[in-house]
Amino acid sequence: MIELKNVTHIYNEGSVFEKKAVNEISLKINAGEMVALIGHTGSGKSTLIQHLNALLKPSSGTVLIKGEDIHADKSRLREIRQRVGLVFQYPEHQLFEAEVFKDVAFGPTRMGLPPEEVEKCARAALEVVGLSEDAYTKTPFELSGGQKRRAAIAGVLAMRPEVLILDEPTAGLDPRGRDGILSQIKHMHTALGLTVILVSHSMDDAARLSDRILVMNQGRLISDGTPAEIFSQGEMLKDIGLDVPQISFLMTCLNKKNPRVPTGVFSVEDAADAIMELAKGQSS
Repeated sequence: MIELKNVTHIYNEGSVFEKKAVNEISLKINAGEMVALIGHTGSGKSTLIQHLNALLKPSSGTVLIKGEDIHADKSRLREIRQRVGLVFQYPEHQLFEAEVFKDVAFGPTRMGLPPEEVEKCARAALEVVGLSEDAYTKTPFELSGGQKRRAAIAGVLAMRPEVLILDEPTAGLDPRGRDGILSQIKHMHTALGLTVILVSHSMDDAARLSDRILVMNQGRLISDGTPAEIFSQGEMLKDIGLDVPQISFLMTCLNKKNPRVPTGVFSVEDAADAIMELAKGQSS
């Protein structure tokens, strides 16, 4: 689906403020994958994802979508940005219409779709993110924080992208809103077969949702693997200012009390299963 070949991005190139934000990154993301991109603030995550739908052009290197260089034909940039939907942090700040439904319908309308198709796209997107019909005619200001976030994501989904990139989608939400958004992201990935790229500071979110994790540090991609492979590198993560999921830390502490408690567990669900199995073994 997406391939980067030796992508480098330099801000303010040739000036005293020159900064290499992304440095010689090569990677492939397959169709239908759920990928988490992690790294401390300033590691280059946000710069990298803006290359994936041509908001930024590499200083050097190539970005391919389904084998096509996205900068080869400038007249197709709009099409590329429809195929690769990018949801920035706090996307609800970009809601502007008087009604939620009109806001979600704005993108398909700009695409030139007929009115009946616009309505179909908007309704489908709102259903996928879990907003009920009684919210459609409300102003965005009447919604909760989590509902606003869902409406903003629906606005991107309504344009039917093949890839959905979410930059810190749970930032600023309370625990209930955070859990709701994470559940909807998982649902969208499964129901729509989307390729999803999740940028997150939360190791727990990355472990819970992703099939694959990319780790960035100082503009470079330093590790790429499954959650188990990445979070088994605790010392490496600690060295770059990250950590393992909280549940992994808990299981390690329990293991010190009872060596039969497994370590290398990276999600609450897996931890619950492991403890239940341990309990069954002790009762029998």
